[in-house]
Amino acid sequence: MKPITLAIITSIALALSRGEAAPGAEDNLDAIRHEMASPVYETRVGAVTQLLHMGQKQRLDKDAIDLLLLPLKKDEWRIKVRVLLVLPFSANPDWVIQPLIEALRDREEESSGGGNVPSGACKALATLGDPRSLKPCEDWLGFLNSHPKGYSGILVAGLEQKGRKLLE
Repeated sequence: MKPITLAIITSIALALSRGEAAPGAEDNLDAIRHEMASPVYETRVGAVTQLLHMGQKQRLDKDAIDLLLLPLKKDEWRIKVRVLLVLPFSANPDWVIQPLIEALRDREEESSGGGNVPSGACKALATLGDPRSLKPCEDWLGFLNSHPKGYSGILVAGLEQKGRKLLE
């Protein structure tokens, strides 16, 4: 192996071990940032999907997570539920716990997608298994139980199973 190649591989390995982005990752995040700001729904879906694939390969750094937090608050519910699938891939769960708990508290029909956003937040929180999320998830399940007609499309059994995971 050539010394220059070995040096590049070594620097990448060291950067990854310190949680730094690989060379070129910042350029990729800039492109994703631009796509996340697009008025075109499909473009935003593509950007969130790229972040999901990145997270499946390597935990997402703070810069990548930050790209998802504004859409979680402001975008339409169809984007929010996709963002919720990505947030559990955060390199640091502390970056996403509070935003997930806030999404869990969304009771507005339109912004929550008829309960899909808080249900997705509950599942994401259960995946992370952080004890801070237990009470907010219990509150969401209680809300679902007290509004059976309005949220009949939500699979409460699946959420209760995730809630049990938090208790364990």
